[in-house]
Amino acid sequence: MENLWTRVVRRKYIDPIPLEDWIRSQEKRKKNVSVIWKATVEAFSVIEQGLAWKIGDDRHLKIGRDPWVACNEAFALSAGLLRHLASKGIFTLNQVEKIGHSTIWGQAWKSAEDLGLNIRWKNEWCSFIQELHRSKFKLKNEPDLLIWAQGDSGEYSPKDGYNFLMQKKGWGNPEWWSKHIWKLKRPAKAKIFLWCMLKRKIPTWDILRARYLAGPGRCSLCKFEEESINHLFISCAESKKIWGELTRLLNIKAQWGNEPLEEAWSRWWQNFPEGNLRLLPLIFFWGVWIARNKSLFQDKNTPASVTAINCATIFSAIPVPEPKIPKIPSKSVTIQEGIPWAFFDGVSQNKKVGAGLCIHLNQDHSLKSSVGLGSGSNNFAELTALRLLLCWLLHRNIFSIQIFGDSLNVINWVNGSAVCQNQILKIILEEIMFLKSSFNNFIICHVYRDRNEEADRFSKAGLQQDLGSWSIIETRQGQSLTSLQPPFDQTQ
Repeated sequence: MENLWTRVVRRKYIDPIPLEDWIRSQEKRKKNVSVIWKATVEAFSVIEQGLAWKIGDDRHLKIGRDPWVACNEAFALSAGLLRHLASKGIFTLNQVEKIGHSTIWGQAWKSAEDLGLNIRWKNEWCSFIQELHRSKFKLKNEPDLLIWAQGDSGEYSPKDGYNFLMQKKGWGNPEWWSKHIWKLKRPAKAKIFLWCMLKRKIPTWDILRARYLAGPGRCSLCKFEEESINHLFISCAESKKIWGELTRLLNIKAQWGNEPLEEAWSRWWQNFPEGNLRLLPLIFFWGVWIARNKSLFQDKNTPASVTAINCATIFSAIPVPEPKIPKIPSKSVTIQEGIPWAFFDGVSQNKKVGAGLCIHLNQDHSLKSSVGLGSGSNNFAELTALRLLLCWLLHRNIFSIQIFGDSLNVINWVNGSAVCQNQILKIILEEIMFLKSSFNNFIICHVYRDRNEEADRFSKAGLQQDLGSWSIIETRQGQSLTSLQPPFDQTQ
């Protein structure tokens, strides 16, 4: 339900225009409006770039004008082609659906010949149809929904907007250390201080001077050279004394410095991939900064040995982490008696995709198949393999099943313990969840690849098959039959 503020704003600034038409309009400003509304309209350009339609029956998306989830720039059609389609009364995607020709592999759309397009617009329409096929969606009996396509929930949040802007400006890839810092088991103030150091935001003389502010000028520890971040924590004679005394107290042979701060931190991080030694530079920085501030603000010079003892005391108080026990892969698959079981696998190699499916109705009766899936990613192959498996099971009126696969991503998505973030894969996942609801007893578990060898072998055979082609081997009491016919009707 909309809150009061939303209803007031909509009534005052948008009505009587439908919200979708207001979003499509180029001119959204009005005269004599509040400052808040001016700011909202100004910022809406960012939100507008991330909006897309989640297609249902497609009675709202304007063909060639509105983007849909996971589409690229090919969704936009030229003004001339749009006018030509409008002259034929075509405004939405459901009007170019090729009824009766859609299959489980994708929605069928009218070709340029079906629409009577001349050579001028033929290539443009073919590119548009290719983009529709790439997006993998199919029309269904539910209303279209305008969503924020740059986040997981479909609803806009300031965090999503910030991340979207960062990516647009090419700032989406943060420094390698930005996430690791916050996982260090140290007080928050120490981690914030390290982040400020690496971002060059602590108030050393070089930073203050760049901001036209007064500062100490010379280093407060050595009293000789100009203070800067690299000098204070890398090359200062007093800092080197503190480091030398600290490593002596801890009986550690490790060098620090002789390079810019971020490079020194990166080298240290690589040399000590785990354990408490990773934290030693952070404690050293903190001790140097405390000694510097005492000298600057209290006019008290702390001997290097005292600072080193304080740092060593803090380091020694850090609890030693328990060694990680490696997980031993399970060599067994637990199968419940009286319930059919199945394995699935998908593979992608050289832009070709295949699926392998193995259904065991009982110990003496099995169905095994390889399927050609066309092109796509490995996650696409795994999800599509699972979707085909569920369709096959329901066609055979099997409503209790235990399924095993080696794709941890897919297993977690289906079980709800992880969120799929790829918009194209979400479409397939939604179909899987719908099929899953038809089962009375549904169990899906992850197994290691060595326990999924048979489905893996069939999936690799599917790489050599055309899109939509099946090769099925049915084995019953030692007798095998081979079929190339799809096991269920693939038209939709």
